[in-house]
Amino acid sequence: MYSKWNNPVFVRPPKVCVDISCGHADGLTVKVHNILFPYRFSKAMIPTMKVINQVDKKFLACLINTTEDLANSTTNLLVLMDQHAAHERVRLENLIADAYEDGSDIPGEKRLSSSIISPPLEVSLALEEQRILR
Repeated sequence: MYSKWNNPVFVRPPKVCVDISCGHADGLTVKVHNILFPYRFSKAMIPTMKVINQVDKKFLACLINTTEDLANSTTNLLVLMDQHAAHERVRLENLIADAYEDGSDIPGEKRLSSSIISPPLEVSLALEEQRILR
C-alpha cells in the first residue's frame, strides 16, 4: 500500500544506484560511518566548515575539512547539521558562560554568579528540606 501511495506532502526521492560491476565506481570512495564506527568531530574542524546550502529549511549542508592520521592528507566530509539543535546549543553555551564569573582564588577557575535580593526574601523550609539543602 505504501509503495503505491502518492504522498502529497513528502515527495519520494528518485532511486539512485551505482553499478560497481561495470567499473563505474572505480574512482569513487565512500566512507560509511555508523554506530559501530562513529565519526569524532573536534573543535579544530569548526573553522574549516563551509556551509553549502540549507536543506528542507531544517538542516545545513556543510563541508568540513578533515585530516586523515595515517595518510596525513586532507579530505572533505559532508555533514548535515540540525540548525535548530545547533541554535539551542549556542544559546545553552551562552547561558552557561553568563552564569559564571571570574573571581575564584584558583586561576582559570570560575564561580557561579550570584546577586543580592533587596529586600531579602524569607523562605520557610521543613527540617527535612533544610537537611537536603545543606
